[in-house]
Amino acid sequence: MGAGDLDYKQQSQQIEHYTGGLSTTLNLSTSPHDLNQGKQQIKLSSFCLKDNMQPMFKLWSDIFNR
Repeated sequence: MGAGDLDYKQQSQQIEHYTGGLSTTLNLSTSPHDLNQGKQQIKLSSFCLKDNMQPMFKLWSDIFNR
């Protein structure tokens, strides 16, 4: 599964070329006062060289918008 105009292989190559990787983490936490109450959080992380910031953000944008 790719994103935008890229298939999975092309997207993987772009991620490797421009970034040190893209990752997501899901966190579920409950309230210490009410175990029936909780919240969900998604953490997005990636890193790259300064010159590759625009392509990195375009990759994230394509993943979420296309």
